[in-house]
Amino acid sequence: MKKIIPILIISMMILISCGKKEAVDKVASDKDGVKNYTNTSTPTDPEAGLNIKKLFTISGENDKDSLAVFNQPLSMTADSDGNIYILDLNSMSLKKFDIDGNFVQSIGRRGQGPGELYFPSFVLLLEDTLVIMSQQTKKISKFTKNGDFISDTRLEMDIQLPKTYDNKNITSYTVVFNPNEQEPIIYFSLSQLDKNFKITNTFEKKDIPVQDFAQGKVNISDLLIPFTSGKEKVFLSENDDNQYKINVYDMSGKKISTIKKQFKKIMTTQEEQDVFQAHMERNNGQGMKLDNFKKAFTAMYYDKYDRLLVVPEVDRKDDIDGSYIDIFKDGIFLNRVDFEVNKGLKNLGAFTFTQNQLFFIGDRMYVLNMEDITVDVYDY
Repeated sequence: MKKIIPILIISMMILISCGKKEAVDKVASDKDGVKNYTNTSTPTDPEAGLNIKKLFTISGENDKDSLAVFNQPLSMTADSDGNIYILDLNSMSLKKFDIDGNFVQSIGRRGQGPGELYFPSFVLLLEDTLVIMSQQTKKISKFTKNGDFISDTRLEMDIQLPKTYDNKNITSYTVVFNPNEQEPIIYFSLSQLDKNFKITNTFEKKDIPVQDFAQGKVNISDLLIPFTSGKEKVFLSENDDNQYKINVYDMSGKKISTIKKQFKKIMTTQEEQDVFQAHMERNNGQGMKLDNFKKAFTAMYYDKYDRLLVVPEVDRKDDIDGSYIDIFKDGIFLNRVDFEVNKGLKNLGAFTFTQNQLFFIGDRMYVLNMEDITVDVYDY
């Protein structure tokens, strides 16, 4: 886990019920044709849910084959045949498992030569090609799904936490370091990339003096905006502690709608501050802190039913171990459901994903648990 935090630093129609309060206050369009959906907290479809069913768990421990062992899982993906690929920082290799969780092979190895990995940070599938980023060398390595090496490409930027829909349309944080200016600058942005990892659109951008990072003046939760990539749409959180708002863009980068919902401003407890500080000390993240008030969202996902799944922050005073998902479709709030997968998860603000990462791929949901060193596989 000690390499994870540095990698992330440097490198979410109007329906009216009979005689009841409207679940959607209004749907309006502004002068530029952007639709604005303003939802209340009243579900429009109380039957909407996830209905998850756990199928199996892939553990990092393996008594039968040492090549299957992984100790620091960072990222994962799955292909259309159900094969599962888990990227391990410790062995600097990719572990392939079949649709039932049986180990198949280990792909790549530590090194800086052709097809070798050096502190890899993510894996994704682009069409039928496995793509792995070696963060420290800014190298993209491509492999077939059978593990055959295709090519290496050097980039001029870091790519962090990319998301795709249907193995295309990459949306990602990009980080460019410019040491040549009078004051060294880090250019941090949330961008859309083509299959050659060229930036086609930029949604959010911040220029950050390197000295501000060194002096602990940068709050990482202000940079890591919850987002997800859907079918022909990109959803971006407003990343605010005052409102529940999501901006929706098409693949050309044009804003097409906003989604709002009633929101309760929630203060971070002292216990959560203490948990966060202890976590940072264990993972070389000293100098960072949680905000006094929580951002509206922890994460966002897009599922096989073309629904937007939003993980909101919760008030631990009222909800204790609570964890929820708000389900939207076409801008309309459908329902809020308990999310048992995240129940009891420590609240670490923007760094919650250093405990669990969720992936909705094809017909399955995957939960990569970095602390338990497992991948849980669900049907839903």
